Amino acid sequence: MHSSGSSLPRKATAVIFDCDGVMFDSRQANIHFYNHLLEHFGLPPMKDSDVAVVHMATAQESVRHIFRGTPYVEAAQAYRTRVAYTPFIRYMSMEPGLVELLEFLRPRYGLAVATNRSNTIDEVLVSHGIKDYFDIVISSLDVRHPKPHPESIQKILSFFDLSPKQVLYVGDSQVDRSFTWATPRWIATRPRPQGFPLLLTRTGVSMLTTTLKTCWRSRTSLGWNRGRAFLLVEWVR
Repeated sequence: MHSSGSSLPRKATAVIFDCDGVMFDSRQANIHFYNHLLEHFGLPPMKDSDVAVVHMATAQESVRHIFRGTPYVEAAQAYRTRVAYTPFIRYMSMEPGLVELLEFLRPRYGLAVATNRSNTIDEVLVSHGIKDYFDIVISSLDVRHPKPHPESIQKILSFFDLSPKQVLYVGDSQVDRSFTWATPRWIATRPRPQGFPLLLTRTGVSMLTTTLKTCWRSRTSLGWNRGRAFLLVEWVR
């Protein structure tokens, strides 16, 4: 667990970000990284169905999945921890508008990251120059139960001394959807689950910046359909 040590007002609100698929398009980085592990043990590359799994799962879960049915699971787990992630960061691309969004949010809200990445998250944030925007970063190594279990969120709530209704969560996957359902009154992702009060989808952080600015100024809620993606931001009072 990493925190900036900043002091925030007790009544402040906070925005919590997932990493992969929200702040970064990391699909190609994941493909190269896990195919490298497979190649090291003389195995063929991942299938498309495997790629979908490793995009959402923890590193440990991903290795278990792609090495299932082989005698290399434990050896692959050990090798994974020794592989430097630096060569794979170049395959990641930061979402356009992310820095603008963080610049807008930073003076107004506490900022956090809740991710199923493990020992790679710090290097990813530092290499893209955005680590200092966040007050606290929770990875899968900081909890006994990674997402979709709500332990990560509980740690962040405790850090800020906030209740769930005072925060906004930004995610992109089924794991995030389950994650938000596990904790009452969260903002989740696409597709829209019926009856869920606060939702956020992958329409791009540039649109999110505009929406949050409007919500912040007017203290109102906004929602609309844009193609297949549904975006709803409800201001939490």
